[in-house]
Amino acid sequence: MSISADPYPVPTGRLRELLGGWSGQGSLSSTLWADLAAVEGEDDTPLAERQWSERDVTRRAHRVLLERLQPQLERWPTRLRDWSEALPAVTNSQRVVSARPLRPTDWAQTARRHGWPPSTFIGRRRTSQADELLVSTLLWTLPQVLTTVRHATAILPGADTTIKLQMAAAARLLEVYVGDDEAPEPAPADLAAVARAGNPWNLLAPVSSTYLRYQHHLEDLALEVIYPLESLRWRLFHIGVLGEVLGALRDEGAELRWRAPLSATGGRPQYLAHWPDGSPPLEVWFEAAGVWSRHASRSPYRDALRALGMQPGAIGPDILLLDVVGRRALVLECKFGDARYVGRNGYLQALAYASELRVDVADEIWTYVVGPDGVVTGSSDTSLHGPHTARRVGVTSPTALPDVVRAFLGSGTDPRT
Repeated sequence: MSISADPYPVPTGRLRELLGGWSGQGSLSSTLWADLAAVEGEDDTPLAERQWSERDVTRRAHRVLLERLQPQLERWPTRLRDWSEALPAVTNSQRVVSARPLRPTDWAQTARRHGWPPSTFIGRRRTSQADELLVSTLLWTLPQVLTTVRHATAILPGADTTIKLQMAAAARLLEVYVGDDEAPEPAPADLAAVARAGNPWNLLAPVSSTYLRYQHHLEDLALEVIYPLESLRWRLFHIGVLGEVLGALRDEGAELRWRAPLSATGGRPQYLAHWPDGSPPLEVWFEAAGVWSRHASRSPYRDALRALGMQPGAIGPDILLLDVVGRRALVLECKFGDARYVGRNGYLQALAYASELRVDVADEIWTYVVGPDGVVTGSSDTSLHGPHTARRVGVTSPTALPDVVRAFLGSGTDPRT
């Protein structure tokens, strides 16, 4: 499945599977922001965009989230008193024994147990406190809302213009009811009860539900908050393609073991694909610049640019499947754009990576450019022969990618030939 409303759709079928393992790790898990930031920028993107940090991605995502929540937040109370007065008091009654008469005192129980005249008195002490569920939901939701506002206004000052009073009241409320323990995450049934508590709780519950859903369904967070941002959509495409690769490996019987966070600078593969027959595992790299430090003595790219008087970092394929023992590699270069961009830029870049890997890392290399469905229909490729060339080079779509992976895994030979 992919998002078809855009001319360059993002594959989402395996994206859900990939992100599913990260659910429930903190409020709006930063894992997703870190992974999006790990995607290396394209050669023709501005330098500032290529160097986006996790903080940059986080701020842009929260800017979209604030826009989605703003109509609800505008209806929140603008005064602390409105929130405080809306908190219903719950009265608790506790049986106590005291050296003094209580108000009220249970005289019958006192005389029965302690005789007359009594030296101690039995009664009930009543205490009144705000409804625990409502306060707990407030304390769980408000920090997340205020964090969203802080990130959004950091990149767009004035984004909170229509909700300044509401957020000031929320911040003050958080100071008044702050506790020693972190508020627990509410259950969906809890939020339904909060919504039935009347105004303003029926305005709080939908906002709480949004954060709760995104925390446990990161694919919804990715598609509803990240996808609308053109500056981040191509990064989501890259992660979606990784999801297709991992899904294809599972379909072929591999057991995937997670080894490291997604990163452009890591020195080891992010996944190992283990096989039921005990054959050597396949390394799965995301932004594979680290393959040189792990498996080769040098990076050809860095050696070639020494005359420029610069210290360039190593470069590597977007996604790399590496059979270390068999010295075989599948290079996947992700390109999110039209046919000319996918075909020309992608082809040249994929060939460059294949040539570099052929120097020290692998003897047999398949290299494919992965472009969006619709831009690329199916797969096409050709064979190349030579001491420093890929064995097979071509272009494929996310939908056809499982066939490419299956062919690559086919005992070192292409079953189509």
